[in-house]
Amino acid sequence: MSTSTPLSGAFRLRLPALLRLALVVLASVGLSSGCSRNPALDGSPRSNAAARAAGGGAELDREATAYWRDVDPENLLILSLEWGDVLVELAPQFAPSHVEQVRRLARTGYYDTGASFYRVIDNFVAQGGVMRDGESEDGEPHPLQAEFERPLRDLVFVRNDSPDLYAPETGHIDGFAVGHDPATGMVWPLHCYGAMAMARSTGPDTGSSHFYMVIGRDQRYLDRNLTVFGRVIAGMDHLQRVARGDRAIGNGVIPDAADRSPILGMTMAADLADEERPKLQVMKSDSPAFAAEKELKYYRDSEFFQVKPLAVEACAVPGPVRPRPGAEEEEEEE
Repeated sequence: MSTSTPLSGAFRLRLPALLRLALVVLASVGLSSGCSRNPALDGSPRSNAAARAAGGGAELDREATAYWRDVDPENLLILSLEWGDVLVELAPQFAPSHVEQVRRLARTGYYDTGASFYRVIDNFVAQGGVMRDGESEDGEPHPLQAEFERPLRDLVFVRNDSPDLYAPETGHIDGFAVGHDPATGMVWPLHCYGAMAMARSTGPDTGSSHFYMVIGRDQRYLDRNLTVFGRVIAGMDHLQRVARGDRAIGNGVIPDAADRSPILGMTMAADLADEERPKLQVMKSDSPAFAAEKELKYYRDSEFFQVKPLAVEACAVPGPVRPRPGAEEEEEEE
């Protein structure tokens, strides 16, 4: 199998109603050279308290429209399983060639027949694609040049000041947890829970159509070794129901095709009629609301915590997702 491992190769969204949270306003987030820094996250209780004081004790409405962005239907991939749909926001800002290939394959029906999750390791990844008799299908789409990282340039990087084991620094861009190297100016998406990436063979430019999705703890050692091109923003519970393989037998490949969880198809939301299209929003990474999300996990105000962590990993704060306000009413009217 040329892409056997990551290392080697009727939808209606009904999320629970989100509670309106009153959160303490942080110090204003400043932008400089494409970076946004949260002064409350430098690892010290003193700066944390200072940020709170700077907010003047005012309350922040996290549901305010200004703090959210619509998910572009051209970047919303719907992966259909027997239990429901898994929604993936694609990331052309990081991997444009991979995103374009996945869009094309979805639109030509490539994944609609014979695709399955054929290699699934619990607490690791679920790997899928089109397989025939245990081998990759003939006529595999053309391999892609790796897109492991890209220059920061015009992207707005919201820095997370907690130390990281795998990157000089981490943060968020457009809801995606990312790594950043100030010395090179490069950024890359992290292998957080729910990340979707392209499988490949040994060579870096050998990925084409087989993909995997992180279904367990963060797999950060894979960062910059494979191309992450999206993240699950809804339906992770459906993905978690796929049949598992045994890592000790065939490195997790499920030998009998009948035992694999089939992929019923992939669809781009942009190709659906408006009344059928999922309408979601992601919290803006450079908003005060997102800064407050990180603050809550950094400081842990609850009396339960006798020792405050004063640290938060980027993967632990994925960009929050919600149904677009008024979307259900629009459907009912139509």
